[in-house]
Amino acid sequence: MQPKLSLLNEELIKRIIEEAYQLMMKPGIKVQNAEARQMLADAGAQVDEETMIVHIPAQIVKQALETVPRQFFLYDYDGNPTVQYGGDAVQFDPGSSGISILIPETLEHKTAETEDLIRIIKVAESLPQYDAQSTAIVCHDVPKDIHDLYRLYLVLLYSKKPIVTGAFTNKTVHNMIDMLAIFAGGRDNLREHPRAVFDACPSPPLIWSNFGAGNLITLARAGCGGMFIRHRDPPTRSRWFPNCLGRRTFHI
Repeated sequence: MQPKLSLLNEELIKRIIEEAYQLMMKPGIKVQNAEARQMLADAGAQVDEETMIVHIPAQIVKQALETVPRQFFLYDYDGNPTVQYGGDAVQFDPGSSGISILIPETLEHKTAETEDLIRIIKVAESLPQYDAQSTAIVCHDVPKDIHDLYRLYLVLLYSKKPIVTGAFTNKTVHNMIDMLAIFAGGRDNLREHPRAVFDACPSPPLIWSNFGAGNLITLARAGCGGMFIRHRDPPTRSRWFPNCLGRRTFHI
C-alpha cells in the first residue's frame, strides 16, 4: 500500500484545467518554431504569422490528449521496464544540470568536469533509491558544442539504468537519439523500449521557443518521451542540491 497526498480537490483541478484552456485560446501561445505553427494550423488552430501567436481551441487539445498513452515505461540496458511515468508512481534520479562542484574540504566552487560526472554516475548506479540516472552536470573540459552529447555518452558508458536527459540544440537532439538507438539495437527497438526521457521546457510566459518546440517534434517522431519542467524562478535563482560523496552540484 502506498500513501497518497492530495493537495488539490477535484473542483479546483477542473478549474485549473479550464483556465488553461482559456489561456491557450486568449491570449494564445507564442510559438517561435515555424514547423510547429504549421502543424497547429493544420490541426485547426488560429495562427498569426506576423506575431507568431497561436490561438488553440480546447477541442484540439482534448483530441491530442486522446492519442497519447496514460502511462509509459523507461527500460534499462537489459530491456527491463524500470521507471514508470503515469499513475501514482514515484521514482528518483540525481537531477540536473549542475555547472559547478562544491569542494567539501575547502567549501570552494570549481567548474564541473568529466571526473565529477563520472563520480555522480557511479554513486547513482550503486544506490537502489535512484531508479534512473540523469545527465547531472555539464562538463566544461570538453567543447561547448558537444556538452549535451558528452553527458549522455558518459551515462551510457557507465550505467545500465534509464536516463533523464536533455538536448541543448535542435541539431544535437538527433545525435542523442542516434546514440540511444545504437545501444538499443536500432531506432525501432528504441521506440518499443525507450531508455531515456528528454526535458523539453516552455519559456514563460506562454512561449514555446524554436528550440523547445523543435525538440518536442523530433522526440515525438522518434517515439522518445518529452518531459516538461515548469519555470518557477529565474535560472540564476534555481538550484539542485543532490549530494554526491561529500560534493554537491549546483544549478545556478
